[in-house]
Amino acid sequence: MCSVGVESGELGVGETKKGREVPQKPRSNRKPLPLAVWRHQGAGPKNAGKKSFSWNGPVARVTVMDPELIKEILVNNNVFKKPTPNPLANYLVCGLPSYEDEKWAKHRKIVAPAFYIEKLKYMFPAMYLSCSEMVSKWEKLVSEKGLCELNVQPYLESLTSDVISRTAFGSSYQEGRKIFQLQKEQAELTRQVLQSVYVPGCRYLPTKRNKRLKEINDELRSILSGIIRKREMSLNLGESEDSDLLFLLLKSNRQEIQEHGNKTDNGMSIAEVIEECKTFYFAGQESTSDLLVWTMVLLSMHPNWQVLAREEVSQVFGNNKPDYDGLNRLKIVTMILYEVLRLYSPGLLLTRTIFKETKLGELTLPAGVHLLVPVLLVHHDHEIWGEDVKEFKPERFAEGVAKATMNRLSFFPFTSIAISALLVIAVTWTIRLVNWVWLTPKKLEKCMREQGYSGNPYRLLLGDAREYATTMKESKSRSIKLTNDTASHVQPYIHHLIQKYGKNSFMWFGTNPRLNIGDPGLMKEILSKPDVFQKIHPEPLSDIIVGGLLTSEDEKWTNHRKIINPAFHLEKLKELARFFPTKANKRMNQICIELQVLLGGIVNKRVKDKEMGKKYDDSLGILMESNSAEIQEHGIGMSIEEVMEECKLFYLAGSETTSNLLVWTMILLSMHPNWQTSAREEVFQVFGTEEPNFDGLNRLKIVTMILNEVLRLYPPVTLLLRAIYKKTKLGNMNLPAGMQFNLPIILLHHNCDIWGEDAQEFKPERFSEGVSNATRKSKFSFLPFGGGPRICIGQNFAMIEAKMAVAMILQRFSFELSPSYKHAPFAILTLQPQYGAPLILNKL
Repeated sequence: MCSVGVESGELGVGETKKGREVPQKPRSNRKPLPLAVWRHQGAGPKNAGKKSFSWNGPVARVTVMDPELIKEILVNNNVFKKPTPNPLANYLVCGLPSYEDEKWAKHRKIVAPAFYIEKLKYMFPAMYLSCSEMVSKWEKLVSEKGLCELNVQPYLESLTSDVISRTAFGSSYQEGRKIFQLQKEQAELTRQVLQSVYVPGCRYLPTKRNKRLKEINDELRSILSGIIRKREMSLNLGESEDSDLLFLLLKSNRQEIQEHGNKTDNGMSIAEVIEECKTFYFAGQESTSDLLVWTMVLLSMHPNWQVLAREEVSQVFGNNKPDYDGLNRLKIVTMILYEVLRLYSPGLLLTRTIFKETKLGELTLPAGVHLLVPVLLVHHDHEIWGEDVKEFKPERFAEGVAKATMNRLSFFPFTSIAISALLVIAVTWTIRLVNWVWLTPKKLEKCMREQGYSGNPYRLLLGDAREYATTMKESKSRSIKLTNDTASHVQPYIHHLIQKYGKNSFMWFGTNPRLNIGDPGLMKEILSKPDVFQKIHPEPLSDIIVGGLLTSEDEKWTNHRKIINPAFHLEKLKELARFFPTKANKRMNQICIELQVLLGGIVNKRVKDKEMGKKYDDSLGILMESNSAEIQEHGIGMSIEEVMEECKLFYLAGSETTSNLLVWTMILLSMHPNWQTSAREEVFQVFGTEEPNFDGLNRLKIVTMILNEVLRLYPPVTLLLRAIYKKTKLGNMNLPAGMQFNLPIILLHHNCDIWGEDAQEFKPERFSEGVSNATRKSKFSFLPFGGGPRICIGQNFAMIEAKMAVAMILQRFSFELSPSYKHAPFAILTLQPQYGAPLILNKL
């Protein structure tokens, strides 16, 4: 890396400690968000540009900020792969997002049908029911004067959890709620694991945390296994219940197997179905709840956008019940959600690694380097989004995401959950240990420096882990002022590196170097080549929370994506550290067991129902139907275990992303009452006082603009990670295998060079002419849902759910920030308010 101009880090620990030791006090609300969140990561661009790297133990991490490089990493997933994960992380999630190569292709193919738009329409009533229940609770809590202070975050988390439970498992949604509880505990245990560098073999230690992780994993598998077997029975009986994701997944899996001569190897096993179920739940719930929270926070901060969104909701639905078609008309709400996702991306990092010398842009990276994409930093990069990148301006997305990003891969809030990774020592503990912890990192460092990248000197084993932990702890201790410069607060270490070394920088994640990619062109190249720039191999512990499509690669990802897709097609929407005996790990294992039982029961029931001819129109039903069709057509589909993993992903990703989008949207509309008014007027104009409908949602232009701006300012995933496992060309760079890439989405979304000097401001009007026009300066600069072939499969689901919730909220309430609100965006798995989102609700 010396050959690319990257400086290195301290022997042994890298900068991990700095990223972990983050103080607990809130920050000033006026501090730029990217600087506040990523203070240590991002202090570097002023000195040496965006080429930087850091150290995670002995692993060099190159931060990637260039949208073109990000695109290259994400698109070439056969080269830029996910880094090898901490084995304990596999307990959390091990579905599609964790797979590579053939398995990823297979799973993607099977899972994709469950997410076809035409399938999502059938899930619409379930979404409406959940939103209606939440709004009714709020109405009861409002005082006689029509005012009350309410922390909306737990309500929005419950909302998205309920939506995922109903849409993923249909009539089995009660078991889904149990899965959510288990995964929530499991996620916290996994977070603890991922804050430290994984040492090979430590997962076998009988710690309390490891024991609990395994207990949760076993419990989850047991629950999911029961659900899946029931669904399989329904499929066998020929029952048509294709309105939930699990049924769609199983159906798609069966079709894949049947299409390939009834060869079960071409489909998913029960274990794989279980992992996909875990992924559905974890990814879906976490991302959506964070989106909702940030949306409400931002709409509270920007009452003008709250008004605009409410007006749009009223215009589209009036007093009628929101419908699927109406949601697609909520342009302002969509803009707001996009801007919330930009400013407060659910996911902060996207990590990839390379296993052979690889060319990335103008870089030639050696094998073993990790590539880190700081999503939040990319979303906050003024070079991409303009000087107003820190501002909440949903108008960026007035003309859609493509125009807002100028067709650059610079807006990807719905990206895969970033799973930290380290190289695993396999054979001997002598020569290979030395090679792993010292010789290889130094070789990669020299390669990066020779190509103009700078970063801390490599430090034995830990890399930048210590510094990373320290800056994260310090950042978490403070709130910031009511400004949208979130990147430095959410991703402090990457931001620090960029400030110190410039945009051509790298960091170390253990022994893996990660290039910081900030150029939308490079981001586009990375994300557009998923076969080359692959997701970093997840830590096994992450499989406990969610697996499935999120972690799959290559053929398995393609297979699962194909099967899952139908459940998320718009037309469907319209119809619709495990071995350590620590207390935490033991609980994670217990939760995993519970989830397996719950999801297994749901899936099994669907299988039996299908055999009896019963059909389901929920996501699970569509997924299982798609899987069955894939099996019938090709003889290759998902196993029950894989369907369960996709279910876990539905739950986690679907709920987390949307809830955070909604929260940030409400916060921003509270801060900008003019937009709140405009959105409300639009909602009443479209729906009046009637329930929102699907077609009406599509007419909510202002709401869409607001959502886009929320996604820009607060993207769910603030950092994407990619990796290459063979020598790869990226831009003008020749990169060796093993290189990883940071794609800082939040910096991209807050880049003043891209979004203008007002990039930090909330301006939904950016998206008044669509995303394409808003990103005209850099087409690949708006990536709230990721980008390339591996773009979030559930993005339509999340946006429809968000529009529905925003429309119904605006129909019934006006809201403003409570004086007790502390602005402290903080990324756990997705970007969310650290201290909740207390708002003052006013019943209309």
